[in-house]
Amino acid sequence: MPALPIIETAEPRSTAEAIRLVIWDLDETFWKGTLTEGGIQYDEISHDIVIELSHRGIINSICSRNDFDSVAKILQERGIWDYFVFPSVDWTPKGQRIRRIVEAVQLRPETVLFIDDNPMNRAEALQAVPGLQVACENRVQELLSDPLLAGKDDFSVSRLKQYKVLEERQRIQSTTEDPVEFLGASQICVQIVYDVEEHLDRAIELINRTNQLNFTKLRLPEDIGGARHQLCELLSGHNIQAGLAHVWDRFGDYGFVGLYIMRREVGQPPQLIHYCFSCRTLGMHVETWLYRRLGRPNLTINGCVLTDVIGDDREIDWVHLDGSLISDERKGEVKGIPRIVLRGGCEMLALAHYLQLLTDKVIGEYVFVRDGISIKIDHSIFLRYSLDRLSESSMTALHSLGYKDEDFLTAVAELGSDDDVFLFAFWGMRIRGCIGTKLSDTPSHSTPFRRSAAAT
Repeated sequence: MPALPIIETAEPRSTAEAIRLVIWDLDETFWKGTLTEGGIQYDEISHDIVIELSHRGIINSICSRNDFDSVAKILQERGIWDYFVFPSVDWTPKGQRIRRIVEAVQLRPETVLFIDDNPMNRAEALQAVPGLQVACENRVQELLSDPLLAGKDDFSVSRLKQYKVLEERQRIQSTTEDPVEFLGASQICVQIVYDVEEHLDRAIELINRTNQLNFTKLRLPEDIGGARHQLCELLSGHNIQAGLAHVWDRFGDYGFVGLYIMRREVGQPPQLIHYCFSCRTLGMHVETWLYRRLGRPNLTINGCVLTDVIGDDREIDWVHLDGSLISDERKGEVKGIPRIVLRGGCEMLALAHYLQLLTDKVIGEYVFVRDGISIKIDHSIFLRYSLDRLSESSMTALHSLGYKDEDFLTAVAELGSDDDVFLFAFWGMRIRGCIGTKLSDTPSHSTPFRRSAAAT
């Protein structure tokens, strides 16, 4: 198959990246003839190509020197106007307009193809947008056979719909003077989906295709089979916690736009292995919000990213955690929980991750390792030691076993709301008198209760 003339880009054909956006010139490119000079002959081949590219998950846009209303009328009558996003139709030079389209769709120039019959327009575009891929009009009929435009099956055009949502959002945002006020009115919701294996290919796409908001840039094999195997193997680790961020707002649904995979070890700070987001939500600060919600885990940033999730100290109160994963009959039960306190072994560490769905304040007190010694606090007697002041001689004895004074501090002793929830995973002895009340014998297995329910 003949190849697109990517020779007009700085990169050789062999290293060119897959195309995610095609920007079309109209006169003598998308259709035959010039609209303002005697009319045009509409090209059904170009029409069908745009639709097929959309079904492959590849987005289309327009950069044309023409009258906007005339162009819109023709393409609306042909039923294809809505297949284009961020169309730019006016009489100004094309270079800066193409740059603005690329910025609006928030893609890297290397993944964008501009098609134009005029070599001067192509040269201007390359100067304004370094890294852009370009082609002349003679290659239009070969687009669908080019491997760089293979895309992936998206018959429902979900990606196009998501970019239409982005287009509408940016249109309204451009008319708002206060960006924070706009964000607050956008009703941004995030749902954390923990079953990453159910959406494995999307997770792989986020890891391998995102760049500007990919903080670790640890890639998987390009071979999809190898990528699936490697990612599944990682997710199967007992110390691995992962989630996909599904985002929507009042303008529409952006789909799964973020992924985190985090390693947690008892006694060690959590470490993000993968932390990556699509640029479709750039400016919403979802990545910063989620980083804080995860407890600011260790994050080794590789290369350049567009946001500073570690140093940004602004209050992000416009992003909201969605509770639709909670069943309707339980929403009233969990609504308004101020905090959840967990105390026990390492199994509680994993449980805490999922309880973050219910409240921003999950407090964990777990077994940990200090100087190679396992510091056990998951025995019922140690909670009693933490609640009752021990004698100096008792503390001296505990110090000799490797314990420190701070090991006997507990959030259970703190006064809080009657709606606080405590979850214990004890072993061994039974206790009475926790949190200032007389409790029934505490069994050795995990026992959740509310403070109000325990006050007998």
